[in-house]
Amino acid sequence: MGGKGSGGADRTGLAGPSPGVIGMGRGPSARGESLSGEDLEPLPGEEAGGEAGSRGDEQYSGASGPAKVSGRNIRKVRAPLQSGGTLGKSPPRAPHSQNMGGGNGDHSGDSAGTRASSRPGKDGTWEDRRPEVGDDDYISVSVASVEVGHSLWTFSPEEQRTLEGMVAEAEKHDVNVEVVELLLLVLKGEDEKSIFESIVNFLKEEFRNILAGREFNLAYTLLKQMKSLREEVEQDRQWAIAPLDGYFNDISEPEVLDVLMPLWPDLANIPSEDLKVFAGVLQLLPPKTGESLAPMFSSVEQGQARQLLVELIASFVSRDLEILEKLLARPEEDLILRLVHVLRALTDHHIAEELLGKVLHHPKERVRQETLEILIRRESRQYDKLFSMIHDSVSGIRDMALSYLGQERSIAIEDLFLSYIESDRFLRQDHSHIQACYECLGLCCSEKSLPVLERILFNQPWNFVGGYGMSVHRQGAALALKLLKTPASLNLVNKASHSGVPHIRSAGLKATRRS
Repeated sequence: MGGKGSGGADRTGLAGPSPGVIGMGRGPSARGESLSGEDLEPLPGEEAGGEAGSRGDEQYSGASGPAKVSGRNIRKVRAPLQSGGTLGKSPPRAPHSQNMGGGNGDHSGDSAGTRASSRPGKDGTWEDRRPEVGDDDYISVSVASVEVGHSLWTFSPEEQRTLEGMVAEAEKHDVNVEVVELLLLVLKGEDEKSIFESIVNFLKEEFRNILAGREFNLAYTLLKQMKSLREEVEQDRQWAIAPLDGYFNDISEPEVLDVLMPLWPDLANIPSEDLKVFAGVLQLLPPKTGESLAPMFSSVEQGQARQLLVELIASFVSRDLEILEKLLARPEEDLILRLVHVLRALTDHHIAEELLGKVLHHPKERVRQETLEILIRRESRQYDKLFSMIHDSVSGIRDMALSYLGQERSIAIEDLFLSYIESDRFLRQDHSHIQACYECLGLCCSEKSLPVLERILFNQPWNFVGGYGMSVHRQGAALALKLLKTPASLNLVNKASHSGVPHIRSAGLKATRRS
């Protein structure tokens, strides 16, 4: 192949571009004008003809084989483009008169039309090659035709599938991933406090956007990396602790997590794997997240979403009892029942019972009942709180409380009953409640109660209507004395059963018949 200066065949062996392909290099410019040999600057050591041209011939790998392109193929265009060219077309050139092996041959006399219409073939002979399919003498710059029906706009089924795959892949590609990864990388090595804080603040809003877009994998990665960074800065960047702690605190606020509201009704449509990642994201947040999620209950119907919300909140508050205590006042029955069971699992019984006591008067009956049952199973000694349950609006809860309080003799319980029995409130209760209270007192009291019970049983013998002279109170006092089972108490019952006053004697006799 001749050297550049001789205008011989190109050293690259590349065919010209097919329609629709934009190339660049020697030959016509992007505007379609042709370049002469004078327009190209010789490469170092490259003369017209000679060894350089011969070495260039070795770049060919055959008419149909791959071409080898080196940095020597193109240096630069340093002369103005010749006039007379047309867009997308080169002036015709005459064919070469020598084989490619004639590196020293002078092709200056070849016509432009001949050069453009021929190329070396596999056997070293020249074969016709029309300009529309390219000329190996240069890599042309061409503009594809946009005529209707041009092959550029027609895709084979395989090309169509390939294109659709490329589009789908591009749609799946989220620039957020690169942004987050880059910022996390910067944070790891950032020593400038103001820049560090600016990036952290940006990532707060970014986390909200990620949640809104349901990019749970990215959210999980972000939180894991931020937690890891929080541990790292404790060693060498103490000033970075506050911004990172503030980050986790801020992203747990309702203003950030409210983007999850549209997610709850759609929870059933989220793939189970994504749902697991979502739960993992929330579990990486601090305990105060439970307090932020709780208000969402009013907008979440019963079902899978509500159950998941309950479990998430329970997992948060189990790590922070202050938040748990705040949530115990919420009205949602299913949430509070779950929190009650969280309390039941606490190893610190004192704290557990203290918090359970705050739920004893919850508006929901099932919550009150469940809480009372847990306290009873724990053999709670919070007698004042348990005693208050004898006034519950539900008879089953009242009976449960009275039954527990009467299981053992206790001065504390006895004092509570004595104070209650002598109050005006007690006088206004129904007969069944009054009778149950006297019975419970008899089971838990000591002889400390003898004076009070004796007075109720024997005083005002003429009173058949109101006050302590009512028959239900006399009968209750006699029953309490019988259940006390001390010689003194039994003696008083025997005395009443032999009384000359009919209603006193009746009360004593009823007590003695009680097994």
